[in-house]
Amino acid sequence: MEEVKRDAIKKDRQLMKSSRERNPKQPLCWIASARLEEQAEEMEAAWQLIQKGCEECPNSEEVWLEACRIAIADARRSSPNPNEAGCKFGA
Repeated sequence: MEEVKRDAIKKDRQLMKSSRERNPKQPLCWIASARLEEQAEEMEAAWQLIQKGCEECPNSEEVWLEACRIAIADARRSSPNPNEAGCKFGA
């Protein structure tokens, strides 16, 4: 079962990469790519993708909101006290 899941994630990553390359100014490509990595528990990859999305789509409110959501979710996951977790955006 795990192998099937890994294969599906690998295939989805290839699809998302192709989508980003063809449509680098499309905010949803970056958001979907970051969410895929988040679901795969690859928070560093999710963070790198959404940062690149912010660079490619600087006027997209959706991408910036997603970046904040990911930063907060990551801080909560890694903090011993989730109520004190801060936003690392711009760090």
